[in-house]
Amino acid sequence: MRVEEAVRRRLRARILLLLRILLIALTVADPLPLDHYVHGTVVGRPTERQGGAVGRVRRRRRALAAGGLVVAGVLATGADRGFAHEGAKGMVNERMNAMKSLKADMKAISDMLRGRAVFKAEEVQWRADRIRAHCRDFERLFPEDSNDASSEASPRIWSEWSRFLRRSQDMTAAAGALMKAGNREAAARMAFGELAQTCRSCHDDYRLDKK
Repeated sequence: MRVEEAVRRRLRARILLLLRILLIALTVADPLPLDHYVHGTVVGRPTERQGGAVGRVRRRRRALAAGGLVVAGVLATGADRGFAHEGAKGMVNERMNAMKSLKADMKAISDMLRGRAVFKAEEVQWRADRIRAHCRDFERLFPEDSNDASSEASPRIWSEWSRFLRRSQDMTAAAGALMKAGNREAAARMAFGELAQTCRSCHDDYRLDKK
């Protein structure tokens, strides 16, 4: 137990550091240097055309940083869930494995879009397609009476079944949008940010925080 607790603490420390770095990235004030605005403008005030370009860059960076924050948050809350998965059987074990695969795909895409790995359009697309397939399968993965002690699923899933299914449909649509945008890196950043926010929202409402 002491070894497990030490591992948990190290994981939490690393992920908290990642969250801080991503928060700094999210709050960067201006993505372009000041001299970008000098020609034909008052210093520091871009022309309308330049301002539009700045806005697009800002939106892309904010979407990517926000998506990274969400993925880091999901990893932080799930850092020690491997221990909780012990003893899971049947459908509970199957859906936990599906969520583990989904999380791995989200992290891999995040790393590519944040420059930690080489961007590969085909990989973004097939990973997004696999995420979409998992989301489509949620109705089957969450049958009634499949909520044993090892499960992290909130009882709200079944008491709010229609709402939960709408959330899964939103995630499916967001993953589909990422798959279509995957061959264009800038568009993929925006789509990934939307998908990550949708995933986190569902986690916040329908996953128990077991520690």
